[in-house]
Amino acid sequence: MGDVKMIKDHYGNDPTLPDPCLRTCSGSTGYGKRNWSTRTAFSSSAVTINVDISKCGFVAKPIVVTSLNGAGYNDFQVGMSSPRGISNTGFHINIMHQFERDPYQEVLNSRFAESWKFNINWIAVGYTCS
Repeated sequence: MGDVKMIKDHYGNDPTLPDPCLRTCSGSTGYGKRNWSTRTAFSSSAVTINVDISKCGFVAKPIVVTSLNGAGYNDFQVGMSSPRGISNTGFHINIMHQFERDPYQEVLNSRFAESWKFNINWIAVGYTCS
């Protein structure tokens, strides 16, 4: 088993919980799964996804790192590495087009995200005991 050490917690403070309670947990929302929702952000169409990390067993807000995978167009998006609403049981990701690509003007919605098999890969590090 690997060694995990947290230098600073989610708030940038020295950790107060014991190192043996640290856990690294990872997962994916699933390549091509139909769990995206359409929303509006800054007057543009966007998509959002809720990510459940409750099976990790964290007792406090973990540090979360994310990326967007897909079969295409995932490199034209922004927001995929900005998890929002992080808690010990989950977070969500909001994704928007980086720019509108004339003459195509694709509308980013849940059907678009699902057809291009968008999925969020994530790694979380946090405490499982206090």
